[in-house]
Amino acid sequence: LAELMGCDMLVIQNLEKTSNPFAGLISQAKDLTANQLIEYLEKMDRYDVVDDTIALMENDLYLASRQTNLQETKQDIPQIVTIGDQEQFSEDGTLVQYDAFVLYAREDQEFVNTVVKKIEGEYGMKLCLKDRDFIAGLPFEHQAVTELISNRCRFVLPIFSPNFLNSEDNKFVVNFSEALGIERGCRKIVPCVYQQCDLPKSVRYYTRLDFTRQNPYWDFWDKMKKSLADPSAPPSERTDKINISTTENNTDQKYPARLSLKGDLSEKSKSYSENVPP
Repeated sequence: LAELMGCDMLVIQNLEKTSNPFAGLISQAKDLTANQLIEYLEKMDRYDVVDDTIALMENDLYLASRQTNLQETKQDIPQIVTIGDQEQFSEDGTLVQYDAFVLYAREDQEFVNTVVKKIEGEYGMKLCLKDRDFIAGLPFEHQAVTELISNRCRFVLPIFSPNFLNSEDNKFVVNFSEALGIERGCRKIVPCVYQQCDLPKSVRYYTRLDFTRQNPYWDFWDKMKKSLADPSAPPSERTDKINISTTENNTDQKYPARLSLKGDLSEKSKSYSENVPP
C-alpha cells in the first residue's frame, strides 16, 4: 500500500518499525482521499478490507462533513457581545460600532455616570461599558473585551484612579490596548485621570485628560468630546455630531424671533420689531 501511495523505501522501513504501520501511513498521507484508499486496496485485491471498512469510512465522512458545516455556520454568525448588538443584529444584521470602551473601577461609578451623561447624552456619541452593555452568559469575558477593542471600539477610555490600579484586569486591558495601538500605528488610548494616582510608566508619556486640574484655558468635557471624535469623518460631519445637542439647546436663544405656523411673526418678534427705530 505504501508503494502504491508513492512512499520511498526509507519511509516504508521506518513505518515497519512502528507498532501500527498502517495508522502511521494514513496519518502521513495528508492528501489521501477515501476513494483513493479504496482504489489502492482494490489494486491489491484486498476487497475483504474494503467490505469491512466501507461503512466505517462512510460514517467518518458524514461526521467530518457535518463538523465542517457547523464551523462554517459559526463563522457566518458574528459574535454578539452587547445588548446593542442583539438589537441591531435583529434589525439589519450588523453589530454596533462604539466610539470608546470605558474602562473603570466600580468604586468610581458616580464619575463614570457623569461621563456617560455628557458624552452620550449631550454629545451623541456611543460608549461601551462592560457592566451596562455586556449580555450575560459570555464564556470568556477577556476574549469579548479584546474583540470589541480590536474591531469595534475606536478608542479605549481608561478612568485612572487608585481604585482603577488595584485591578489586574484593568491593567491587562490597558496594556493590550497600548500594544494594539503600537501595532496599528494609531492612537488607541485616551487616558483620563479622575483622581491623582501613580500612573503606569507607559501611560505617563501620553497626553491625557486630567479631571483634577482646573484651567481657564481649556474645558475638560469639551476636550474629552473632541478627543473621542471620529478622526476619519469629514470636519463638518464631526462638528455636526458633537454639537447637535448644543445646537438644539441654544436655538431659542440664538433666534428669539420665530415665524408662527400661520406664517405671522410671533408676539415676541412683533414687540421686538416695534422697538427698532426707523
